[in-house]
Parts: sequence; structure tokens; C-alpha cells
Amino acid sequence: AEWPIAQNFFMAPEESGQMSPSVPVPVQLKIDAADINQQINLPPMAMFADQANDFDDPEFWALFGFPEECPDTDSDRVTTSDDSVFDWTWEPVEWADDCDSVVDPQGICVEIPEPSAGSKGIVGVNSYVTVTLNYLSFSWMGGEGVTQQATITVPDNNNYDPETGMSSLSLPTWVLYSFPTAQNNYGEQQGATAGQTNWMGYADASDPTNGLLVIALDRKVEYIIEASIDAPVGGEVEKVDGDLVFAYSTGDMGYFEFINPLDSLDNCSDCIDNDGDGWTDSLDPDCAANDGVEVNVVTASTCNDGEDNDDDGLIDAEDENCIDGNAGESQDCSDNVDNDEDGWIDQEDPDCQDGGVFETEPTSIFTCNNGIDDDADGWVDGDDLACSEATAEESDGFQDADEDGVADYGCNDGVDNDGNGDVDGEDINCYRRGPDAEEAPETFRNTCDDGIDNDGDGWVDAGDPACEMTNGNSENPATYDNTDPSYAALGDCNDGIDNDCDGYVDSEDPGCENAYAYSEADDGSTGTCNCGDDTDNDGDGWVDLDDPDCNGSEFGAEIGFYDGDQDGIPDYACNDGEDNDSDGLTDSLDVFCWERSAGAEGTDEQPANIGSGCSNGVDDDGDGWVDMTDPNCEKTNGASEVGSIDTAHWDDPTCFNGVDDDGDGLVDAEDDCANWYDDE
Repeated sequence: AEWPIAQNFFMAPEESGQMSPSVPVPVQLKIDAADINQQINLPPMAMFADQANDFDDPEFWALFGFPEECPDTDSDRVTTSDDSVFDWTWEPVEWADDCDSVVDPQGICVEIPEPSAGSKGIVGVNSYVTVTLNYLSFSWMGGEGVTQQATITVPDNNNYDPETGMSSLSLPTWVLYSFPTAQNNYGEQQGATAGQTNWMGYADASDPTNGLLVIALDRKVEYIIEASIDAPVGGEVEKVDGDLVFAYSTGDMGYFEFINPLDSLDNCSDCIDNDGDGWTDSLDPDCAANDGVEVNVVTASTCNDGEDNDDDGLIDAEDENCIDGNAGESQDCSDNVDNDEDGWIDQEDPDCQDGGVFETEPTSIFTCNNGIDDDADGWVDGDDLACSEATAEESDGFQDADEDGVADYGCNDGVDNDGNGDVDGEDINCYRRGPDAEEAPETFRNTCDDGIDNDGDGWVDAGDPACEMTNGNSENPATYDNTDPSYAALGDCNDGIDNDCDGYVDSEDPGCENAYAYSEADDGSTGTCNCGDDTDNDGDGWVDLDDPDCNGSEFGAEIGFYDGDQDGIPDYACNDGEDNDSDGLTDSLDVFCWERSAGAEGTDEQPANIGSGCSNGVDDDGDGWVDMTDPNCEKTNGASEVGSIDTAHWDDPTCFNGVDDDGDGLVDAEDDCANWYDDE
């Protein structure tokens, strides 16, 4: 018969008029020889998404290749026949005589047309999804088909999920692993003669694994239409009635190299838990410890020792803390965090070995985990070149692998190679880069080689720590925060602070021989630093960092009431020695100053606006103190008597504790108490 459709039957105009594969396509099926002239509606082009491999964009490809690792879609740590290689989803088709009458269609509603004029009509319509696998073997003559084929056929609404509106189909491992390995082997180039490339080994017939696995994923639609044809019957031509099937298919296909893990001779790459310990292939400690042979049911790891080490009722692979057989059966020993800050993480830490599950002890019996520089080379435990693991011996001293009598590294030789006064681990370049580095960059260039103090910190070129930190490239930044562990080796002479309070900073301080000197006080000066001694040195009621004189730094001095503009008048009402609100309390003893966030820098000793809760003449909280005589009114910025203050700051006054302390039958304000801060 001639081709029965004279139009595009894969796309139709959407509402905007643009041709689209996402809308049903009405076509006229005309076959005169069968007395058919019938409109049929074809569903939108089938678009599949693969959930198993996290590739869920249906606008692209649903067949994108196989996962590299053994499938474990049920997350039980083992590949079994229940796991899926692919999990495809799609929007199914619901067939209806009238889509407007379908309240909640299961997928895309497509109408079944009425019989067209001159046509007997549609007997039925059906849609279903198939996935077909074919093994294509290579030979010298190209591809050749073989009998290995598998097909899965399911209804269009298979496993329909009303929440997502999608149907689904899985390709289980037991189907895929029934196929042999298919290597996409194109041979090896051997040379060229007369401008041609010669290949050897292409599709070697002696290797049965040369080939491809071809996978097709389709939605098939079948219309059954009544038909009549002229057929010879008893020597005469008569009309014979019957059914004609029109089939239509859209979907995706791909061809892939497939390495069947079950063909592997290496039981550490066969996707099987060969020793029954719950771990497969690379997840099993045996595959690293026993030259690639899964043989031991248990090993030393707490995730593979057959014990419930953390007492949660789950053993080894059952425990979610066990990310693999080498991990620790607790969060402490499997979180990739150095919980005890000893330099060793998780299974590297002795705490997490030999059944241990709590990474809490910063030291142990091992010299590479005892916090001591046992070989006196300036490097401790995990920082020492000898300590490849925590249980090793820290005993190599200065490493000399070639035994030529010269230490291998400038940062591990006990010598001040750059003349900065700091040796090996005390040198900032070594401190930052490790014992297998050199104490200074190989060359200094750009702003580190121009004789100018480019960042204004008083240190020039190689004498500026910034030049070491930038590998000899840049004299920036000007200062480093030596409270940051990353720069702790620098000390005081490049931090921008007058650390010894003698009035001189960094390069100006006589104690700083160079930028690498550890303390500004090396010249013997002591200055007047007293902002970290827990004492009110100037008697203004504010101590250390609470005192404005200290300016937020322990490297400062408490010298009196703060007068930043030096006009002879203290800057803050809470640090001027005056009872500004006449409540009998001054500065740090005033509730408004002490309890409000401004502290000593408060500009007033009382609230600017007093609300009704502190001005209604009523003892709202029943403690005997009314309105602004109640300290909570200052604490709440004049809003309410309800609250609490830090009474210990006022030596716990007995006129504000709710107790008859003197046994006269009167409590607090009822007693002879002039103020809340008095005693009965």
C-alpha cells in the first residue's frame, strides 16, 4: 500500500501556533484499498527520564550510559537482583472519548475520534512501553546480529504515581547481567603505508566480547481500525472484512559498551559480596588489604568486625555511620572531622582503631600521637615526616633519604636558612607549607624585590612576611592576625598592635629585631598594658575590655574616665563618676548602664522615654517597688517592671530578694528600705 499519511505526524501546532512534539497530533489515515479514511489522534512524543543515575531531564536523553559503580538503588550496600540499572519515568497517556469529561486524568488525555465519513470506525486503541536490549557482535564485516535479546513490556500507566503524575519502569540487574560483556574495541593503530592507516585487532573474531549493547526505550501506540479489502475467494474477488492495526512508536535509543562485572576474574570488581561481610568490592577492606581478594569476613575496622561497637543495635554495614568497611561505626569516627584536634581524622586516629568509636583523646601511647616532638626536629606527630600514620614511630630526626649527610629539606634541618631568626617549624614559610618545604621562596620578584616598603608596615622585600606568604610575589597584606592559627608562628611584630603598650608598634618597637620576632617585649620594656588582668585599675567601675580605655583590646591601659576628644570632659554618662539620674547609683552600678548593651559607653543613666508600665503608680510585679524605683524599669528601658537583673553585681541586696531577712515581719520595700539596693 502507499504511505497512508501525508503530513508531519510527530508534531502539531500548540496554542501559540508553533509546532511542538508536546501536544497530541491529529492525522488523517487514508487507505483506499482497505476502505479506510479515518482521523486518529497520536499522543505527544514520549519523553523518558532516568532516576537511577540522577539524570532526570526528559528534554535530553534517558539513555546516557551505565553507572560506573555496582547498582545499589535500595541502599542496602550490596548489589542484588532487586537493584535497578535504570529507573525510567514518563507521563502516560489516558485514552478517552471526551477529555473534557475526565476529571482527574492519569497522564496526558488523548481523545479517541469518532468514525469519519466513509470509514467503519475504530475498534480500539492501546499504548504500552517497551525496553529492548540487543547484543550486537562485531566482526570483520561490521556488526552482526546475534540471538541475545531481552524485551520488557508494560502498560503505559505502569506503576502510576498520582503525586508525580508519572509512570515508571526499572531495568533490573538480573536482566542486564544476563548479557555478556560488550567491548567497544576498535583495535590498535600499527602504522601507515601509502597514506593509509593500518589497524590490527579490529573486531578480532577470536574475542567474543567485541561488540555493543543496543537499548531501545519506546512508547508504542496501536489503533485497531475496521477495514475491507478485495481478496480472491474461490476463484473470484470478494470484499473481506477484518481489522487493520496502525502502530506508532516514539522514544529513545542508545548503544553502549557494557562490561559485565560477573565476567570479572577479580572478585573485588564483580559487584558481589564474596565473603558475606556486607561489603562489596571497593567498599570491602579486603580489597585494599589483601591484593584485591575478598576473603576475610571481619577485619580490624569497627565497620567490619562483626560487633555493634556503638551499641545502637546495628552492626557494621547495617549502621548508617559506616560509609564503607574501612570507616568507624560511630559519627565520631566517620564524619571527616578531627574531633579531638590531634591531627588525625576518623580511622587514622588511634581512638577509632581496635574497636574504638569515640575520637576524644588528643594523645595516645604512640610517638606519632603523643603531642611531643620525640625526635627533636621541630615537628610534632602528624606534622612530622616520619609520621605517615598515627601508630608510626616519630624517630627519624632530620630526614636524609639519600644518606648523604645533608638533610633533604630546609624546613627540616635545624638551621635558620633564611636568617630570620626562626628555625624550621617556627619559620612562617615552613609553618604554612610543612616540613618538606624550604624556609624561603626560591626567588623574590615584583614588589618583593624593589627596595620599597610597598604596604607601609615598616618591613621591606624579603624582610616582609607577606613576601614569604605569597611565594616572593607581593608585599601585601600589611599585617597578619597572629591569633589566627594559620599565622600563629609570626608572633607580635607584624600584627599592627602595640603588644607591650610601650607606645611603639611592630617595626617601630625596639623589641622587634625583624618582622619575624615573636614578642615586642624582647627589649625588656613592659609598658602599661593592664586590660587583661581582671582588675579595675583606674577605679571607674569598669574592668578590662568593658572599660572604654581598652578599646576592645587586651593590649591597652585603663587610665581613668574615657575622654577621647581630650576636652577635659568624660565622653560617656556611664563612665564619668557622676550619678546623672540621681538614683543613688553611679556608672557601672547604675542599672541602666550595667544591664543595657551600651555598657560604659552609655550616654545616659536612665531611659529617654518612660512607658505606662513604669509610670502608672502601680506595683505591677508585686515586689514592693513601684515604677522607676523598680530596677527592672531601667533594665527594660522604661517599658515594664516585670523582669530580672543581675543582683550579684550589687552584692545581692536584701531589700530586693522577697525575704524577711531581719525577721521583723516586713519584706523588702515594706521594711526600712529606702532603695531596692539597700539591706534590711
